[in-house]
Amino acid sequence: MLAIDSQPSRTLAANNYAIMIDVANKIDFITVDFLKMKNLHADIVFLDPSDIRKDSKEIYSVFKHAEPDLPSLISKALGMSYQIALKLPHDIDVSELPELFHTTLEKYGL
Repeated sequence: MLAIDSQPSRTLAANNYAIMIDVANKIDFITVDFLKMKNLHADIVFLDPSDIRKDSKEIYSVFKHAEPDLPSLISKALGMSYQIALKLPHDIDVSELPELFHTTLEKYGL
C-alpha cells in the first residue's frame, strides 16, 4: 500500500499511527505533491484538502477555502481511480456539492 501526502508532518503522523496499530510494514509513506504525480493508478484515493479560512465563523466553501482547489484535486484523483473518499469540514456549504461534482464529473463523461 502507498500513502502520499504533500506535508511532511502529516506523512510522519500517518506513519506513527501505522506503527501504533502494527501495520507500518504494509504501507510505504512518501511526501510528494499529489498534483505533480503521473501514471499512478490506485484502488482508492483519499482526499483531505487543507481548510484555509480568514474568519473561523465563515461557512466552508468547496470553491473558496480548499487548498489546493478541490476541483483540481478531484480531477487529478479521477485520473488515478474512480473510487474517491473526500474528507470535508462539518460546516460545509452543502449547496455547493452538486456544482462541484457535476462540473468535475462532466469533464470525464460520467
